[in-house]
Amino acid sequence: MKHFKILLTSLVILLLTALISANHAQEITEPLVYGGLSISEAAPPVNGTSLRGKSISWVEKLEQGPVVVIFFRGTWCPYCSRYLNQIDNKLKEENLNASVIALAPQYPEFSREDVKDEEYTFDVIYDEGLFYMKAYKAVSKTSSMQDYAKKKPEWLEQHESTTLPVPATFIINQQGIITARHFDEDYKERMEIDQLVSELKKLADR
Repeated sequence: MKHFKILLTSLVILLLTALISANHAQEITEPLVYGGLSISEAAPPVNGTSLRGKSISWVEKLEQGPVVVIFFRGTWCPYCSRYLNQIDNKLKEENLNASVIALAPQYPEFSREDVKDEEYTFDVIYDEGLFYMKAYKAVSKTSSMQDYAKKKPEWLEQHESTTLPVPATFIINQQGIITARHFDEDYKERMEIDQLVSELKKLADR
């Protein structure tokens, strides 16, 4: 009887260990989402608070007009900053009746001042937990903060994860559907500003 109890206890422990190991392995090996959402797919709603403390409502944004969702790596990235400035200048030049939301995984304490200094006319949000990056399948396969660990170790401290987004752009109509996108793993490549404007004007004409 004693040996039976010992054997039973051992089996229970082995079973529990196997279950815990399986769950842990699933958490580790669960694939991140890549490739970007496609045209005609529904865009995940983006809600929250901008780096300036402004409350953002997805429903209200869509009621006002089309929405452009842009992912960027951080204010430390010169290509990202240049692109955001180009978009901001174009928004100031033309009455596009569209909202722009820019998302980055950079901690807000490192990006907030840069955003304030640039005085962007659009909203910038900290993508906490990479939530929106995963929702839009905008996780980069080829770029990581580890790439900068040796040259710019201080940049690592500005992120909760080494995972970076593809610098993707999604244009969304008032029904919440993606009508155009730019998705390129090369962080130097972005949707052309003229194309972005053209796509928004198409939506305005419908």
